[in-house]
Amino acid sequence: MDTLEKITKKLRENGYRITKQRQYILEAFIQQQENILTAQQIYEKVLKKNSRVNFSTVYRNIEILEETEIIHKIPTEKGYGCYKLNEEEQHHHHFICKDCGKTEVIDFCPLKQMEEQFKEKEFFPTEHSFEIFGYCNKCKKKR
Repeated sequence: MDTLEKITKKLRENGYRITKQRQYILEAFIQQQENILTAQQIYEKVLKKNSRVNFSTVYRNIEILEETEIIHKIPTEKGYGCYKLNEEEQHHHHFICKDCGKTEVIDFCPLKQMEEQFKEKEFFPTEHSFEIFGYCNKCKKKR
């Protein structure tokens, strides 16, 4: 089963139809699987296939894809979120290139090392984010 089929199945299991707009959004993610995308970048890619789509439609669909865990939002150092196709079945973090947006999965979660401190402080985290921004080797060489 390919990526688009898996995603389509997951959307249907969650009660969502596969509209043309959703299909175009998913295709944008699949074409850019190694990179993070802003909502604006996704909108521009969809606009090339459907000139009548509006930004709010794309954004609402992004929210649905995030809610169903097909994509996940990655906070950026610039203060807005970017999105990436969720290819990993388990919790994970990323290395992110500040130039090209290429992402690599980090093999561990630093939060696990803090569990004892949470117990001592009687703190119960509900969510967290850990991304490392820098430059991939290709972009570093360009600089």
